[in-house]
Amino acid sequence: MPALDTPGMDSPSLKVPLDTSQRRIVIRLCGAMTADSAAQVSTQVQAALQGDDSAPLWIDMSRVDLIDSTGFSALLAAYSLAQQRGRAVVLYQVTPPVRLILELTGLDQRLNLVPTLLPPAAPEPGP
Repeated sequence: MPALDTPGMDSPSLKVPLDTSQRRIVIRLCGAMTADSAAQVSTQVQAALQGDDSAPLWIDMSRVDLIDSTGFSALLAAYSLAQQRGRAVVLYQVTPPVRLILELTGLDQRLNLVPTLLPPAAPEPGP
């Protein structure tokens, strides 16, 4: 599973490993999601959403310890791009500080937040 590192100036690096198994795309974020790393997240999301697949995008937020306005902008851009391509976006294991900011800004009403990575849906039965 590839991982990209973008060093932050005063914050830990953000790691963005990508997993496309089990009929979904999973991006696991780790570190600070700030101006230094938001572009990397956007690039990774755009790459993950290439193609005609309708797999939902799951974003693991369990190791995101800091997020600023550019980090939120990257999340909203990911949501918008996925919506344009007919895909769902799910944030899971959102840390309490990040969840609080999402709630204060009302973004928790726009983004789909769930407590954990749910099992993938069973494939549709064939004829």
